[in-house]
Amino acid sequence: MYRHVPLDEPPLPELDCSTCPALSMSEWRVLTPAQVKQLSQAKEVRRYRRGDSMYRQGDPCKSVYCIHSGTVAIRRTDHHGNAVLLELKQAGDVMGYRACFSRTERHNTATASDEVIACALPGPAMFALINDNPMLGHAFLARLAHELARAHDAILTHTQLPVRARMARLLMRFVERRSLPRSSTEVQIHLPVSRHDLAELLAARPETIARTIAALERDGVATFSGRMATIANVSQLRDEMDCG
Repeated sequence: MYRHVPLDEPPLPELDCSTCPALSMSEWRVLTPAQVKQLSQAKEVRRYRRGDSMYRQGDPCKSVYCIHSGTVAIRRTDHHGNAVLLELKQAGDVMGYRACFSRTERHNTATASDEVIACALPGPAMFALINDNPMLGHAFLARLAHELARAHDAILTHTQLPVRARMARLLMRFVERRSLPRSSTEVQIHLPVSRHDLAELLAARPETIARTIAALERDGVATFSGRMATIANVSQLRDEMDCG
């Protein structure tokens, strides 16, 4: 069920697309100032608490979403009712547009992993902007090509690299997007999902993830406490990424 917003919830922030840090990281960066104003006027700012569904697999596609803050888990459910975590979306990511382009139902479910502030843009408003500025369509086409290449890379990674190297690659992604500097070489990251979810992302068993974490700690690569991970040396973590 979708969550009903309680009356005592704090007001939503007033977000202007022209001053949003996510603008320069997203496809909307190709828009003219007038088109950015049009985008800002058409969007709706929404808040999702942890566990809230932004949309569900099988829903009609009505909007695309631009994440302002927080982390969103993308899951797909098979015919047997088993849900698998496919990827994580974070601030600056635009999501939910593929079903709008293909004019099909949602292919997966998007759930807030923590508090998420996102802007919802109705599909017709997005297509109007694409008609006005074909570069926006080109930008989304480039994103689709990038995501397809990344999906192929993930298949290769999961079949060729051991779990330890896959874990190092995932941690490096978190470092690049979520790190808190502690020294010139050490960084701390907040893991946005549970260890069970990490196992799903890495196509591994939870007990294998537990052994991998223990090995990384034993070898001084990283330490873990709850959902906090401290990377002792980012260069050392990078060296782990291609270890076969």
